[in-house]
Amino acid sequence: KVLYFDAKGRAEVIRLALTVAGQDFEDVRYVREEWEKVKPTIPQKQLSCLQVDGRYIPQSGAIMRYVGRAFGLYGASNDESTSIDVVFGATDDFMRNLITM
Repeated sequence: KVLYFDAKGRAEVIRLALTVAGQDFEDVRYVREEWEKVKPTIPQKQLSCLQVDGRYIPQSGAIMRYVGRAFGLYGASNDESTSIDVVFGATDDFMRNLITM
């Protein structure tokens, strides 16, 4: 399950990665009122979050690396994985700056 607010935001890249990997997933989107009720039940009390076999994985970067490793999208070598990390870091910086504008 991909857990996020009812928006694209940081979860969109997670949804896209799972789709590229050919993985079916439940896309759970919370409106603010629903999130306030559900928040206490999620260990880290934050979104975005991936739920796998009852385990909650927070943080979009950690989720993307998990999905990448699990489904062969994280590079075939250390150099490729590092290049992926660089691109992910740059897009994360861009998103952070965009949000604060």
